Parts: sequence; structure tokens; C-alpha cells
Amino acid sequence: MAHHVSSSHNEELPLRELLEALLGVEGRRRLMLRRMTNEGLFQLYDSDLILRLHSPKNLSDTRKFLARFKQYLGNYPSSPELAKSFEKGNDNKISYNILNMILKLGYH
Repeated sequence: MAHHVSSSHNEELPLRELLEALLGVEGRRRLMLRRMTNEGLFQLYDSDLILRLHSPKNLSDTRKFLARFKQYLGNYPSSPELAKSFEKGNDNKISYNILNMILKLGYH
């Protein structure tokens, strides 16, 4: 059963559309990201890496690291806390960069 909000003009707006309108662009983006599967999120991570990393070696190394992080997550959603936990066991520049990317892009 769909929930609707009625205005004084008898216009109905589905609750989800109302929520998205109230959240604004950034809020809608974050909501969309929270609904994504890990597969979809990691495709976004990869697209972002392609734009950020110009060295083929750095891109390859970072993709390998990201694959290990994805495996570490299993079915759990990506989060800053899990990224930090994973980073503790991977003390290197790549892990620091990945953690920062996750936090800055809000893919959690």
C-alpha cells in the first residue's frame, strides 16, 4: 500500500518522492548510494579511480587493493568504520588513499 501526503489542493505526492524532494541533491545522492549493492558501489569506485589515477601501475595496484577490500566486506555494506578496520591490516599509501576516497565520495 503506497503512502501519500495530500496538500490543501488535493494533490498527492508519494512519501518517497516527498522525502527525496526534502533531502535535496546531496541527500538524494547519499540515499541512492546507500541503496546500492557492493557490486554497484565498487563499479563507482573503479570509475573514480580511472579519473584520478593516471599511472597504469597505480591503477592496477589500487584495483587489486580494492578487490581485497571488496572480499573483506563480503555482504556487508561499505562504511568508513569497515574501511578503517581493513586499513589497519594494510599499512601503505594505497590503503590510505582508498579510505580517503570512500570518505570523500560518501560511498557508504
